[in-house]
Amino acid sequence: MTRGRRPTRRLRPPDIDRAALHAALRAAIAIPIAFAIGDLAADDAQIGLFALFSGFALLVFADFSGPARARFAAYAGLVAAGAVLIALGTLCSRDVVLAGAGMAAVGFAVLFAGVLNGYFAAATPATLLFFILPAMVPAGGDAIAPRLAGLGIAVAVCGPALVLLWPRRPADELRRAAARACTALAELMAAETDGRDAALAAADTAVHELQRRFVATPYRPTGSAGGSAALAVLVDHVVWCLALGKHAKEPARSALPVRGAARSRMSAELGAAATLLAGGHAALAPTALDRMRETVLEEALEAMRDPAVRDDDAQLDTLLREVFTLRAGSYVVRVVGELAASAATMARERHALATAAALARDHLTLRSAWARNALRGATGLTAAVVTGHLSGVQHSFWVVLGTLGVLRSSALTTGASALQALAGTTAGIVAGGAIVAAIGTNEIALWIAVPPGVLLAAYAPRAISFAVGQAGFTTVVIVLFNLLSPAGWELGLVRVEDVALGCAISLVVGLLLWPRGAGDLLRDCLATAYGRAGAYLREAVAVLADGRAPADLDAAREAALQAEHRLDAALRQRLSERAFTTTPVSAYTSLAAGAGRLRLTGDAFRVLARRIGAAPRPAVPLSLERVEGWYGQLALAIADRRASPPPARPPSSFAPAALAAVRAAAAADDQARTVAAVGVLLGEANLGLLLSLEERLAAASADLA
Repeated sequence: MTRGRRPTRRLRPPDIDRAALHAALRAAIAIPIAFAIGDLAADDAQIGLFALFSGFALLVFADFSGPARARFAAYAGLVAAGAVLIALGTLCSRDVVLAGAGMAAVGFAVLFAGVLNGYFAAATPATLLFFILPAMVPAGGDAIAPRLAGLGIAVAVCGPALVLLWPRRPADELRRAAARACTALAELMAAETDGRDAALAAADTAVHELQRRFVATPYRPTGSAGGSAALAVLVDHVVWCLALGKHAKEPARSALPVRGAARSRMSAELGAAATLLAGGHAALAPTALDRMRETVLEEALEAMRDPAVRDDDAQLDTLLREVFTLRAGSYVVRVVGELAASAATMARERHALATAAALARDHLTLRSAWARNALRGATGLTAAVVTGHLSGVQHSFWVVLGTLGVLRSSALTTGASALQALAGTTAGIVAGGAIVAAIGTNEIALWIAVPPGVLLAAYAPRAISFAVGQAGFTTVVIVLFNLLSPAGWELGLVRVEDVALGCAISLVVGLLLWPRGAGDLLRDCLATAYGRAGAYLREAVAVLADGRAPADLDAAREAALQAEHRLDAALRQRLSERAFTTTPVSAYTSLAAGAGRLRLTGDAFRVLARRIGAAPRPAVPLSLERVEGWYGQLALAIADRRASPPPARPPSSFAPAALAAVRAAAAADDQARTVAAVGVLLGEANLGLLLSLEERLAAASADLA
């Protein structure tokens, strides 16, 4: 992309798997049936209205992916929440204060809950509709029963439609990308010297495609537990696995007989992970990886008993770098396999409730993009509900739906969405008015026009554009409401007035609450994430190097994870505003990944410290101060909108003092001391990986500045 040139928003991706078409056909078949049963068979306008909009909520506004069991649970939860919200909205509908207070509470809770799970986020529009519609159609408590009956009819018709009509869902693109990345990494592990460059290039392409897919996923898996969280963490570990592959330098001859078996075992484990992610069946062997990791260390200790290896700096350096590559690689591959199994089975963790509460606490602050969006959305919806009640406009729920449809993360994106909504609604009035004018009061002809209208309204937002979707929805609404209560094409004018009012409310709220979007917040979150990850790394290095008790290590790690959660939300929001920024996506993702790598390196030091135990450590200086200094300056540069300091070149070999410590322990034939010396030296290799990232992060910082 040329610097300084304003990029244009890309068209929607093509409906390659025909998922949007199948979903639209499903809606075009089931929703008219549910509406007909409610309107004609029940002969009750309330039942017909709620059967209609409940059908839209289930088949158009909500679309869950994943295994059939998980989808069933998601839809069941949505229906249960819908029943409660319909009753609550009806009880609030005759009092503007109750309606406004209810909308504020429900709006914030529903919008904020999306941070806990991808299914919650995907269900947000449908869940809000279940409160908005009853709250904006005044009625007494006696209307709850027929309204719930309308929901029941929609469930009775749409439920079988979800099971019987095109029940297969397209494969999860994110899981498929993760499977391809694991396959490419497996081939890299198995590659011989001659084919390593080609395998490395293929793995680099596959992993970067996974990162791109992860960033582009609308409801990214950031849940508190189970398969959703596992898939999110897996992306970080796959990137780390690639970094180890790039860092490794294959020796011409190896002093480790286990090397070939180790690489084959890691390749097989990554291949099994890829199979699980692709939906197949495979057996993982984490215990074999653990045994192999210890065998690598044992063979290295045996090799160092040979003075020719132990006393030669070049040979000792090569041996220890190979030990680092195999041990670190086997650990990361083990974790990738476990995460793939969890992501494939959608398994639940034991303390899901506790971890969900912790994740909510992480985001319950105005420094979180998710909390800001929830507060902005709840404020806009509440203002729309109060305005709709006080203005006395006909079908005032369209005011709230107009607000819901266009409220975005910044005033600029909200304004663009408002223009699209008004343009689409106007086009829908023309189309719907022409249909009604041509058909007149002929109910049979109006019923014939319903399925094509629902098809367009359901298909266009997913496969064409938001504006075309608004046009289709307006068209079908004019037809449907003329069946409920004939009003002619003038109904379209009422809708465009209401949508315009809702858009105006959204724009005002967007101008008042964080109108500049997530740009500044993202910088703050990046700086905080680097600062906290650096603090955690400092504590972890001290535990490894000094052997002191890790008193504050868990707290430092939790703080780093909390900062990562907020960074993820801010990054996601900023990328949704990409039409109005010239910064390359790679700059954002590289800097976010760098903060994650700092935290993962701290995890690596924890593992090494546990392996060494209480053995005395050698007094070897590590590169922590160098790493901390550069990454600390990077955090300040991001916050101050300037380029980072120039990157440092990582050392090509271990420090002579570190090698001397290993040599002395091995010469004394003290295995505990030798393991401790090797562990400290492997920690230094992890710091070297961080130094090797500096050039890429410096370039990303320059793009961001």
